[in-house]
Amino acid sequence: MGEKSSDTVINVRYNLEFSPEDAALTFLQYSPQEKMPKAIVVESVERYCIHRLCGMRTDDPIPFDLMVQGKKRYGDRKRKNIAEEASKYYRRRLGIGESQIITTTLNQNLFSAKGYENVLISYYEDTNTVTDEKIKLAINKLYTLHRLADSRNVKLIYFIPPNKSTVYYPFLTKKRDFVILVDNNSPFDSIPYVYSPIDILRTMVESGIKDVYYIDDTHWTPVTSHIAGKNLRELLFSDLSSN
Repeated sequence: MGEKSSDTVINVRYNLEFSPEDAALTFLQYSPQEKMPKAIVVESVERYCIHRLCGMRTDDPIPFDLMVQGKKRYGDRKRKNIAEEASKYYRRRLGIGESQIITTTLNQNLFSAKGYENVLISYYEDTNTVTDEKIKLAINKLYTLHRLADSRNVKLIYFIPPNKSTVYYPFLTKKRDFVILVDNNSPFDSIPYVYSPIDILRTMVESGIKDVYYIDDTHWTPVTSHIAGKNLRELLFSDLSSN
């Protein structure tokens, strides 16, 4: 289920069949205590986290033998035409229609692609379908996962990278009706050990750093992921050393 990358860190392989939440649940449910780490970080991007938490099989955790059958997928293709690449990404990879793609302007130049310096290309996020009932169920499931971690003497960190539209929302010249889950007054605020780097990412944008996210898809760039990961590491190890 995992590969040992150092004496203290185990990276659980990404499994296309199951969510990170279910992977953590399986590990906590079935691993012997001597295999338990001090902490587990579950990364689940904002646009998927409610859906994944609601679907987590807390009453019937996935057995180890099923979890380890997943396959890891890699991709390394060069970007060409920005508008064409974005359209292909949103229509084919995400399976949504052309009408759901959002192209709007920003109040400053925040991308380096020529001709698209102040353009945000995004799409109607999955968070638009989130209801209060789904949020309540998701939070209950997350509490269940935390209680299981506590029973195994493990600190569980729920790490939520924000949607591209969430990060750039304050910089839109025309506001859109996005449902934002990790901004101020987040529904996760009452839950311990939930972390989103939204403030850091917006500070990066405010300072004029370009390409915090890719222009033509939903993912943050390597520089951004490094900064977010470094900050998460500092918070995690600071908290563990204080206990």
